[in-house]
Amino acid sequence: MTEADYAEIDAILNWLYVDEQGPETLRYIVPLKSMRVATAALLLGLKQKLIDAERLKVRMMHEMHEVEQIAGKALGYPWYKDDQLNFTGATEADGVCIGEHVPVTIVAELAAKLAEFRKEVQS
Repeated sequence: MTEADYAEIDAILNWLYVDEQGPETLRYIVPLKSMRVATAALLLGLKQKLIDAERLKVRMMHEMHEVEQIAGKALGYPWYKDDQLNFTGATEADGVCIGEHVPVTIVAELAAKLAEFRKEVQS
């Protein structure tokens, strides 16, 4: 855990536990400190879960883009590089334009084309 983590947690906990000083609150200091440790552990766990979720989201978005590009190329979708008027500077690395497709719809289109191809081959 870094100093920044401690500072962030301390700021949150100071907001949660406004004032634990003074004679009338002296008996609550020890339980509050225990609560602070427990709360800090929960907050760190939550923070790590959020970081992990964000990493997973980024990986899944990248993977979905790859699926769209592979299927779009197989279906003969137009390349960005071939339309320099609208996509100036586009190269082969930019891939194909899939329009409004999402992975499910583009793979469904690919499956339909495969079924057509199989039917033609069998006839």
